[in-house]
Amino acid sequence: PCGVNLELFQPMPKREARRMIAAGTAAPILLFVGRIAPEKGLDRLIGALARLEHRTRPEVILVGGEGEADPGLRQMKEIARRSGVLERLRFVGRVEQAELPVFYNAADLLVLPSSYESFGMVALEALACGTPVVATPVGAMEELLNQGGNGRLARGFSVSALAGAIETALLDRELQPASQEAVRRTSLRFSWDRVAAEVLRVYKRVLDCHAPDHFHLDGAACCGCGVYAAAGSGG
Repeated sequence: PCGVNLELFQPMPKREARRMIAAGTAAPILLFVGRIAPEKGLDRLIGALARLEHRTRPEVILVGGEGEADPGLRQMKEIARRSGVLERLRFVGRVEQAELPVFYNAADLLVLPSSYESFGMVALEALACGTPVVATPVGAMEELLNQGGNGRLARGFSVSALAGAIETALLDRELQPASQEAVRRTSLRFSWDRVAAEVLRVYKRVLDCHAPDHFHLDGAACCGCGVYAAAGSGG
């Protein structure tokens, strides 16, 4: 799997994080981090925001895109305007990785509304900061999210399914809020140290199985690649 930099992505006080990005403290904040591309599902998130019935009307901070010149961004703004939620969206644009932890900590939930992800690194980064995640069933999300505590997995890719998962996760936060440290603990098995150690174990096991001492083939020679040549063949 992918790994996460646990030294960079760490919890910090939410009030301080919101102050640093000039965000209000009253309404819940949903965070989107990613490219403005069709497979990232930002239109799905905008549609879900319009369907939410949460009493405090969550706001969305969107990190990513190429600024006002980005045609995808203009399209998303138009969708948000037609859906009646444009005033509840804040488009931040591209953010350097070193600044991302502040945004993760400022949010109540990271939302990953993608139709495809090879893994879903932003979800892992958010969890490392102690922020729960709501996601569609893509990449490693079914493994990362345990249906409560550290987030919710939408039951499919429909707008209503995503809206329902967000609504439930917001209620979770109000009724049985998990601490930042409890959420962060669910990411610890994906530390780079642990991932690297697991990869090395796989290589060692494979190399041990293919070592020359494991084979007793008369007239064959092995260089460790697993390909054997007959004696005298010049191979």
